[in-house]
Amino acid sequence: MRKMIFLKALKFVLMITLLVPLYWAAPSVHAAEGENTLILSHDFEDGTVQSWSGRGEVETLHASAVAARTGDYGLEVSGRAMTWHGPALDVTKLLEVGQTYVFTGWVKLPAGASSTNLNMSLQRTLPDTTHYENLTFGTASAGGWTKLTAQFKMLEPANQLSIYFEVPDRATASFYVDDFRLERLPDLGPIVIEEDIPSLQDAFAGKFRIGTAFTNNELLTEPDKQLLTKHFDSLTPGNVLKWDSTEPQEGMYNFSGSDAAVAFAAANGQEIRGHTLVWHTQTPDWVFHDANGNLVSKTVLYERMQQHIETVMERYQGQIYAWDVVNFLMPPSRMACGAVCGTRLPGKNILRKHLNSPMQPTRMPSCLLMTTIPMSRPKARPSTI
Repeated sequence: MRKMIFLKALKFVLMITLLVPLYWAAPSVHAAEGENTLILSHDFEDGTVQSWSGRGEVETLHASAVAARTGDYGLEVSGRAMTWHGPALDVTKLLEVGQTYVFTGWVKLPAGASSTNLNMSLQRTLPDTTHYENLTFGTASAGGWTKLTAQFKMLEPANQLSIYFEVPDRATASFYVDDFRLERLPDLGPIVIEEDIPSLQDAFAGKFRIGTAFTNNELLTEPDKQLLTKHFDSLTPGNVLKWDSTEPQEGMYNFSGSDAAVAFAAANGQEIRGHTLVWHTQTPDWVFHDANGNLVSKTVLYERMQQHIETVMERYQGQIYAWDVVNFLMPPSRMACGAVCGTRLPGKNILRKHLNSPMQPTRMPSCLLMTTIPMSRPKARPSTI
């Protein structure tokens, strides 16, 4: 009997998992029925950088034959000194609220360079804060061109919008960009969710939570909010609790985004899972460097991590039921902290030795991918997902 109930429940979950994504996919599916509108195209064939500039104002940008994917010229980027340095393009006047856009660019590394991740990101400056959003990323190499493409829906007015490319793991890496395009998708009109289908959280009430991750952008549109509240009783903020959002500069905390995410869940009777305290990316450069740009000692790194973790967790004590403490811990060679800590992964020591709080775990798994500390069981061993 229990097996039959379980199989029926599993069938229901599979059905919903197939149906619910159709809502989010609908804009892309229907957009294919019409033609995109080309807003701008930069191929650098006029021999100029075509309005692109260096984010750090130290980079060297110029149209170069060696950087050409098609035609005679492409954009060569060199002289970077920080991971966020790279070419940027102001698109403030090109994007309209309510419209969805496609950004496309091709990237490549110079001959002899080893492969690395390269991001295409968007900087959105609002009246009270600035958001840095990774739209997409790919592995760039010297052996061929990598296409980066991403959709972005303009949900609210912004004071300034800038698209940019960056190399998150290599501060001084040079690279090439060519054949950049900005297109607008056809206007599909308002989106309406299906209200008459069963709710996932109701179907499994009393058994376990049904959760989802979300970005704060989804709190700006009614259909997204309706889906979040209809189907889920546990919410995980996608970015606003990460280090680059909560403490972009040392000791200068910004909880505006995370407060809004937690308040939304509380207002709708949902629980919040905290994501994430430590990760190999979306960690500001200052965490690993001193004022002169030199790597800090292991002791300083641990002290900064302890201070950050305690400050963030204490702010939301009693509001967040579980934390993703260490998210996708990578080999030291892939992290800036590897240069500080050497070949020994710091995650286990950070949690075991440097968190003097009631929720400190007494045992740690041998491999950390994602750890969770349940607030209601301070002595429990974190789970690994």
